[in-house]
Amino acid sequence: AWVDGTYEVLADSGFASELQGLLQDAKDRLEGAAFATGNTGATQPRGIVAAVAAVTASIVASGTTNALVAGDVYAVANALRARDAAEASWLASKPTYNRIRQFDTSGGSAFWANLGMGVPSNLLGQPAYESSSMQTAVTTGGLVLLAGNFKQYVIVDRVGMSVQYNPMLIGLTTGRPTGKAGWLAFWRVGADVVDPAAFRL
Repeated sequence: AWVDGTYEVLADSGFASELQGLLQDAKDRLEGAAFATGNTGATQPRGIVAAVAAVTASIVASGTTNALVAGDVYAVANALRARDAAEASWLASKPTYNRIRQFDTSGGSAFWANLGMGVPSNLLGQPAYESSSMQTAVTTGGLVLLAGNFKQYVIVDRVGMSVQYNPMLIGLTTGRPTGKAGWLAFWRVGADVVDPAAFRL
């Protein structure tokens, strides 16, 4: 991550004091997207959706074309291996969870722990987590709901983010100072699914 600012901005604002929060927010957003859906090769973590989608046997087709219906949620849960089902968690976007909540029209559904609360923490008795990076539109080939044993998704993180300060930026064409200072933040992290069969999408 790179941030720069003019000397005037640095002198006349609280820019430097906000920098840590800005960089941490950028890191969180980049990692959140990479861990969920990233598939850019060896230079970034591989997202769980991309890894599972690469295994045809791990994809559960919906029962109705271009629709998400109640039976689809059960089909994804039922497709998990027995050893993974006991440790399973769900991952989807908020719009997908809201669609699932609408399945219950009479108040007797067993989907959620409690339909009276926002989006509860359990779906079919398993933890449900939200990812804003996951697909929200229900379309042909769409991948909107994932379940599986997240112990089989490994994140290797070299703890800590380093920040280096450059007090004087030099223009590439003029070779003169630009009147700006900059900060470079960097960190090292990798991730991938070690057993794609532990998930269903």
